[in-house]
Amino acid sequence: MFKGKRGLIVIVTLVLFTSIMFPHEGVQAADGNWRRIADMNEARGHGPAGVVLNNGDFLVIGGASGEKTNQISRTVELYDKNRDRWVYKAPMKERRLEIEAVTLDDGRVLVPGGRTKFSPDPKPRATNTVEIYNPKTNTWSYAAPMKTPRRNYRMVKLLDGRVLVAGGRNDETQRIRSMEIYDPKSNTWSSVGNMRTTRFSFVMEVLANGKILFAGGTDDNGKYQSSAEIYDPQTKKWTTAASMTEAKAAVKSGRLRDGRILVMGGRRSGTNLDTVEVYRPEDNSWEKIGELTSVRRLPAAAILPDGHVIAAGGRNRNNKELKTAEIGYFNHAPIVKLSSPANDSVTNANNNRIELRWTASDIEGDRITNYRLKIGTSPGASDVANTSGSWRTSYTFDFSERPPNQTYYWTVMARDELGDWSDWAPTRSFTVRNRTPEAVFQFSPSKTDRLRDVSFVNMSSDPDGDSLTYKWEYRLQGSSGWKQFSTTKEPRVKFPEVGIYDLRLTVTDPYGASHSNTKTGLEIYNLAPEIEPLFPPSGYVTEMGQTKVELKWRANDPEKDGMNQYRLKIGTTPGGDDVLSISGNWITTYTFDFSHRNPNQTYYWSVMGRDVHGDWSSWSPVQSFVVPKQLEARVEHAPRWEELRRETGRAEHEFLAGEPFIIVAETSDKAVEVFVESPFDTGPKRVELTKDGDEWRSSFYDPVYENLTPGTYEFKVTSRYHNGYEESVNVPITIRGKLSVKVHRTY
Repeated sequence: MFKGKRGLIVIVTLVLFTSIMFPHEGVQAADGNWRRIADMNEARGHGPAGVVLNNGDFLVIGGASGEKTNQISRTVELYDKNRDRWVYKAPMKERRLEIEAVTLDDGRVLVPGGRTKFSPDPKPRATNTVEIYNPKTNTWSYAAPMKTPRRNYRMVKLLDGRVLVAGGRNDETQRIRSMEIYDPKSNTWSSVGNMRTTRFSFVMEVLANGKILFAGGTDDNGKYQSSAEIYDPQTKKWTTAASMTEAKAAVKSGRLRDGRILVMGGRRSGTNLDTVEVYRPEDNSWEKIGELTSVRRLPAAAILPDGHVIAAGGRNRNNKELKTAEIGYFNHAPIVKLSSPANDSVTNANNNRIELRWTASDIEGDRITNYRLKIGTSPGASDVANTSGSWRTSYTFDFSERPPNQTYYWTVMARDELGDWSDWAPTRSFTVRNRTPEAVFQFSPSKTDRLRDVSFVNMSSDPDGDSLTYKWEYRLQGSSGWKQFSTTKEPRVKFPEVGIYDLRLTVTDPYGASHSNTKTGLEIYNLAPEIEPLFPPSGYVTEMGQTKVELKWRANDPEKDGMNQYRLKIGTTPGGDDVLSISGNWITTYTFDFSHRNPNQTYYWSVMGRDVHGDWSSWSPVQSFVVPKQLEARVEHAPRWEELRRETGRAEHEFLAGEPFIIVAETSDKAVEVFVESPFDTGPKRVELTKDGDEWRSSFYDPVYENLTPGTYEFKVTSRYHNGYEESVNVPITIRGKLSVKVHRTY
């Protein structure tokens, strides 16, 4: 725990430094963002070397704190980024300024040549000696010397691990174009030709493709240059590149992680600079991207693996040697690209979820570590989802509990391993669409009466799987309005009215989407009534003396419809209407008068009726009633007298006095008594007839009848029936004279 003011100062410093080294999350890192860091332990101008070790530490080597030989430094400082301080390391064996340093593949640091003296000290002022620093042992040792003494040269490590040194000034202070290569494996130097253009204190950096960019510096005449060219170590050919934004020298450079070449500070036409520009190999262009916090001429500078750039020392605007240092940040944040679904896409509600997919690319190849996702109901909003976590490239959004017909807007950002967040990806949208259900049904039968159910089969469906509500309606063809008859899924319904129906089913899902389907052709017909005869029952025999019969019937209509018409027919044969055929408004009784009709007759009758819908019944079952035989009587001759009548040619009603009378009566079987009354003044006055089969018969004789006076007489025959009714008929006879008898005897 820190105590007192010193502890507080340390804490503040660490917090401040952390905010400098690591940009805030959620903010796209910009090129540069230069910030001051702790000062070095000593001022270092005149081209100190800056180099990054394999472990990421930054070393500043050599330089000078003034313009005297004894002010040339052999010291080395390492920047402790965790504590924001500088720490001395083992010094070089020689004083050196206007030098370069490069980390070899094995981790050692190569520092060749440089200037070792200031004027007026005697020559040599440039050296060809080479030192190598071993960070593991913190020691320096000599390596093979260069072929040519050089100062203010430039040096790069090639892709194969060898080191190329070019240009600078020799011991005679002449600008030189020669180049040579150091092979760490053999510890040897070899010449490789000359630069195409003389350059001193210039830009020299290896591009990502292994070719080398040369730019700026001063020429043989000390003129500042902006020209640039590219050298191919494989083919040893030169090509012209785009010129820098301004002519300058005394710069320091490095290759950023994204492949751009960063150029810092420098001098132009007597003015020290704080400008920063980059070369873009992909389009062969230069661009200014800001300024350092301080003017720096020939500072020590290097690019750290995490995208930070340190520039330390150099000389300020007044050519004063600097001990200040600053750090810039040149990491490119990732770029997020939304993959699927496509923008403005539509998904169906029944899918319940949608897979959101994206990718991220990092120009420096950094590992992507985190993501943020937001989903909203308006562009940029996060009212639906706002989630983050370790890097992923997909997210399953479950919208099953959300209302359909909603457009969702989504975007993603990503953070690389250095802590830099991308911008939010361009927003995409997708719409969860509620699909309309489909009403489908069948019904049967297609033709029926009002007493029978019509059954409905519901085949409706919802493409999203939503539950449905049902509304069934009917409409008689020719009418204007629909009437609801059910809300069940598959109703069974009797239809109350006769006619042709249109039927409609409307299905609706929970979100109000509905669909209707109409079918036509349901025919509901009327059941015709049935007529039931009530009286008289078939075979009924009217009473004797009865002259009228009241026919009664009733209508049985299955649907309880009213009746409005009838038809009645009466005939002497079943189904016949030869006696009567009438019709009219509905009645249930009819009085048939048969008084003027022949007796002993069977009558057949039937009725049909029409209901209020105009449908006639069939004829009712034929019923019959019988008007019984009326009393009929006659007087017959006795058999032997009948023969005599015929012999003499008399009529049937002519009798002889003394001839017996045979009284015969035919009447209804309902007769209980038949008798005859004599028309004569003498003899019996009344004789009962005896039933003999279908006839009533009796002999009527008295000896006194032999003396009857010729003339016409009438026997009165009376039949009395079970109901007390009596019927009489008069039977006329004629007496023609007396009987003359001749008796012949045979012995």
